[in-house]
Amino acid sequence: MTARAREDVEKLLNDIRVYLDWAEIPPSQIHVADGFHYRIDHFVKAFDWLHAFSVSPPMVEFKRIFAMRPLHVWENYKSIELEGLREQVMLAEAAVELKKRWKVKRPRMFGPDKPVSEEFRESPDAFEADEVTED
Repeated sequence: MTARAREDVEKLLNDIRVYLDWAEIPPSQIHVADGFHYRIDHFVKAFDWLHAFSVSPPMVEFKRIFAMRPLHVWENYKSIELEGLREQVMLAEAAVELKKRWKVKRPRMFGPDKPVSEEFRESPDAFEADEVTED
């Protein structure tokens, strides 16, 4: 049962992957994280969130702007480093809104915002300020 639920989540994620890539969502967040045992309710919640995201106004706007040009045209713009065209500016603005929406209550199944090893690491400079000098 969970295999089918996982397939459904991955299929929906694959359907919007090209838009997430072009919006510069980190690749580590555009897949179902492996190494965890997910229950069926995790997949249901993730599917519901992903579906709501895929029909959200920022995604609809991003898709609308992206559809203004075929994929090969966007790729050509990128490959020749052409910048500043009106549709590129519009896509960049839509990407900002899409990234904001992607961060709202995203299930951790799609990867954390930063690697776990960095979440709890203290900076080496944190203890230097606490040094006490004796007179």
